[in-house]
This record gives sequence, structure tokens and C-alpha cells, in this order.
Amino acid sequence: MEINNLIMKGVIVYKSKYGATSQYSHWLADELGLPLVKAEEFHPKSLSDFDFVILAGSIYIGKWLFRDWVKQNAEVLKSKKLFFVMVCGTPSNDFKELERLASTNIPTSLMRNSDIIFLRGRVVIKSLSLMDKLALKFASSMVSDPIKKKEMQEGYDDVSRTNLVDVIRKVRQYLLNINVKKAEASLV
Repeated sequence: MEINNLIMKGVIVYKSKYGATSQYSHWLADELGLPLVKAEEFHPKSLSDFDFVILAGSIYIGKWLFRDWVKQNAEVLKSKKLFFVMVCGTPSNDFKELERLASTNIPTSLMRNSDIIFLRGRVVIKSLSLMDKLALKFASSMVSDPIKKKEMQEGYDDVSRTNLVDVIRKVRQYLLNINVKKAEASLV
């Protein structure tokens, strides 16, 4: 991505189970002009080729699909600007739960140089595996909030390109800040 003659190399690496994260990742790649790679096709040694990394993955039963990968590659990731995109069913106003999801899925050592963005996903009941249907049915029986319960039992689809505004703004702001620092350094 180029902003005012500063070229920063970035990449979007994603893991998607039912398609919401894949859709968001493709939209992001299109909007930001970044390469897009499925996690299973991305070798961690390639991280050295990039200045910043967007890791997009879904959360299932509280576990982010990238959690183990991020922990295994934490040493290399420490030197990168990171954007963690977590796609889940948790509403954006449930700050306590979102904070819990971030703290249980991202090593503390990586939080300092990162932005964490949560995006609402989708649940299409008929597309779920039998195990996921059973887990969702069990979990819904323990929920008292009627809106959450209905979403868990009937599904929902909150995937929208407009949800990416915050991610795009944060990436562009990061690149702009780097460009300003470069310009200031050249004046000294």
C-alpha cells in the first residue's frame, strides 16, 4: 500500500470456517489493495516480508481460530504492527465480553503494538456442522436474553461491507502516521 510515496508492505491472513471472515477479508483486500492469503497457505517465515499484518479469524465457543497460531509465532509478530480482526456473534456494546475474548485469545505481549477490531458475523443454522448445531443449541439453553437466544436458535446475518469502516480507518491512520514520522525525520 502506498501513501504519499511511502510504501509499506502489508498482508491480510485469514481463517474462516463458514464464510463470514472470508467475505470480510476479501472486501478488506479490495479496499486496501493488500494481498490476501488463507492461513493454511501462509508460511510464518513470510512474516519478515511485511511491515504490518492483518489477522482475521472467527471466534467459536470463545476461541479465536488464530489463537494457537499467534501464540506459536508471537516472537516474530512482536516486531510487526498488528491488526487483529475477530469475527464473532458478540454485540459491539458488550464491552466486558469483547475484552474477555481479546485477553483470552491474544498474548499480552502482542497487545501493545496492535489494534483489535471486532466484527459481527453470521450464523446460518442449516450450514452448521452437526457438532456446531448441538453446541449452539446447548449454549442457547443457558442464555436468558431473548434476543441472544433467538439469534442462537434461528441464526442471524450481520456481515456487511460497512462494518469494515473502523478497520480501514485504523490501517490508513497507521500508514499516515508512519508517513508523517518519515517526513519529520527527513527535516532533521
